[in-house]
Amino acid sequence: MIDAYLLRTVGGYALAFGAMIFMALMLERALRIVNQMAASGAHFGFLPPILAGLVPYYLGMTIPPAFVVGLMMTVARLDEDLEIEVMLTSGLSYSRLVAPLIALGALLGAAGLWLGAEAEPLGHFAYRAQRAAAVDAGWTAQLRAGAFLGQPDVAIITADGSDATGRVLARPFIALRTAKGSETIFTAERGALGLWWDGRTTLVDLQRGRVLYERPRRRPLVGQFGAYATRVP
Repeated sequence: MIDAYLLRTVGGYALAFGAMIFMALMLERALRIVNQMAASGAHFGFLPPILAGLVPYYLGMTIPPAFVVGLMMTVARLDEDLEIEVMLTSGLSYSRLVAPLIALGALLGAAGLWLGAEAEPLGHFAYRAQRAAAVDAGWTAQLRAGAFLGQPDVAIITADGSDATGRVLARPFIALRTAKGSETIFTAERGALGLWWDGRTTLVDLQRGRVLYERPRRRPLVGQFGAYATRVP
């Protein structure tokens, strides 16, 4: 009866504090992973399995402080409510009171060792495998009519129309900007989207179009082309 009461009290505090620690650690890592996936063009559908691979690692980090806090909160509560004195006057010794807590600590220690020796390496392997798969399954060069693709300060692609695959474009418009303030604008009758060899950079093949090249404090240059291919970061 006393054992169950002590274990329930320690477990409640440890579970509440551990859940807060675990959620904070996972949220911080999730935000970093989202930023990395966005920068590399990875597929966000892989985010849940990527995070699942990190669960053993963060559980191993959460268990020790959660148990210590749960133990401290339990002792503070028992002392404040004078429950320890009641237990001692009823004939229980200190060694009898701490026995279930020592057993719980040993069990959690064994769980931590298992997480570090078995589950964590497997989780890290799954994490790296899913992250690589997310990059490989990234954006596949598709654009719908009237949609805008890219970053306003770097590159923008849009088109008046596209076919069912989203890769063959009608009257595409491309604006490319550099950090030095130069801007290149392409318009064409037709265009086709593809991916560069790195799997992240968009390749655009343009047919029968014009190009406008503007540089700071210089006259703009205008040209025409029959066929031209450009990369869009």
